Amino acid sequence: MMSVWWYLFGFQGRFTAGDYWMHRGASSGLAVLTLVGITALFWQLTDAMSLFYALAVVMPVQVLAQTSATVRRLHDFGINGWWIAPYMVVLLSLIAGTFTAFTRSPPLLELAVVLFGMGMATVILPTAALDFVRGQRFRNRFGADPLREPDQDRA
Repeated sequence: MMSVWWYLFGFQGRFTAGDYWMHRGASSGLAVLTLVGITALFWQLTDAMSLFYALAVVMPVQVLAQTSATVRRLHDFGINGWWIAPYMVVLLSLIAGTFTAFTRSPPLLELAVVLFGMGMATVILPTAALDFVRGQRFRNRFGADPLREPDQDRA
């Protein structure tokens, strides 16, 4: 039995495609609920600032949760979790875009567009693989196949 903390934020082990989808849905649902709650709490401030405060709390937690799920999904393919680095290019572009929305800084907007384009070109095919392709069928250096019985890996 895994703990909720490990499920949302752990980096060890493997995730099947189904586990990955379930994790993404659960962590995104929690993020939306938190975002709505924080926005409602700070709504008496200016509308844009309450949303900014909510994003400042929710985004880092959501990024950590999604990163942990992606690393475990990469482990299912036998790939080191550090290969998530190209995804960080997309993350940086989204952060830059969020900052730009509040500051309306034209040079930063150009940087955000370039980073987003580079990031999307880098991650489209690997993301499809993470979402739909089955991982390795036997034990690898990151653990047993999550779809097999534990004693089947010994054969």
